[in-house]
Amino acid sequence: MRKLFLLGMLVVVPFVFAVQYSGTDVEEMQKERCGGYSNPPCKCCDGKGRTECTMCDGTGWRICSFCGGEGTIDRGNGKETCANCNGKGQFKCGYCKKGERICTCCNGTGKQRHVGR
Repeated sequence: MRKLFLLGMLVVVPFVFAVQYSGTDVEEMQKERCGGYSNPPCKCCDGKGRTECTMCDGTGWRICSFCGGEGTIDRGNGKETCANCNGKGQFKCGYCKKGERICTCCNGTGKQRHVGR
């Protein structure tokens, strides 16, 4: 439904224009937006699909919080082997595999997701 606007004695009727693009125009717009790639590499992981684990700093091992990484606990009458880490002072990181985690930006695909698709 069109609305009429009165400006003094002049009647203005607004028009809605539909723009139709050809296939080459759409391809050019996609190249401009995506840097020429149909699925550009993920910016978070540089296209690898994995990122360094922030919990263990990429080592795959975490320092034991009970003994502070020493492997023993001072009980006052002597030192005792830490029961949490079995005397190792560290344990495998439960947040990653070998210091790497799946990229949360691309869900491990290494490709950037298009917004609005």
